Amino acid sequence: MLKKLYAYIPITVFFLGFALMIADLPRRFLVDAFLMASVKVRRRTQMDWQFGWARFHAWYLFILMGIKMPIHVEESVRAGKPYILIANHRSVLDPLIMAQVQGRLNLRSVFWGIKREMGKVFVLGGSFVRAGFALLSRKSDPCDKDRLRTMAQLAAQEKASAALFAEGTRHDGIRREGSTYQYLRVPKRGGLQILMDELPDHPIVFVCIDWRGLRGGKKFFDAAGLLGTQGQVTVWQHNRTPGEDAQTILDAGWSRMDMLITQPLRDM
Repeated sequence: MLKKLYAYIPITVFFLGFALMIADLPRRFLVDAFLMASVKVRRRTQMDWQFGWARFHAWYLFILMGIKMPIHVEESVRAGKPYILIANHRSVLDPLIMAQVQGRLNLRSVFWGIKREMGKVFVLGGSFVRAGFALLSRKSDPCDKDRLRTMAQLAAQEKASAALFAEGTRHDGIRREGSTYQYLRVPKRGGLQILMDELPDHPIVFVCIDWRGLRGGKKFFDAAGLLGTQGQVTVWQHNRTPGEDAQTILDAGWSRMDMLITQPLRDM
């Protein structure tokens, strides 16, 4: 009971932080208007605003919630290059983790394929649309491919990165009968294949978000399940070989993720 009551403290602080973020949005518009920024520059400033605030939210929330998720970037991943980022999805806080990963990789512009409902979120939804993110359905709408392809073409033009949570929705931590993976959902290949087709020179980087022993945490009001979590994040580059398709690459990445989540945590 006390744990559940304490969980409302970071939730309350987050809503205060969200209010500050909303109050900051007019400043972003005014700066763009004053500079008579182009559409490309406006997209960049939207991303700067989003990810700057996301990293700020991650900083104070993880302290308040006692969360330790150290990020290990393997040597093969060079900071500052545009990538295709592919991550697993387990918790409502995963986007904040990804903002930290983007910071570690010095990636300023990252186009995201996100679920369509995010485009309706108060204040944030409009920012996602203006940034050029692809709003995708959960039911494999045929138009999703066109949206993702348009986003990838923007990333190619602007030498930016592109990112997806390849499972399509959050895993609940329960292993399903007949599932290929113990700790992950089976990833969807279509999105990655489109990104590979449109961004053939972008290396593929996997991000394994390992919420070790997490119970709950799919929604922000499940915050009690996130308190005191000690996990880890592992980032590595996939070594592509000629002729590899998205399915082969995802099989390799997800097999390694499933293995990483069973291994002892790295020293913090």
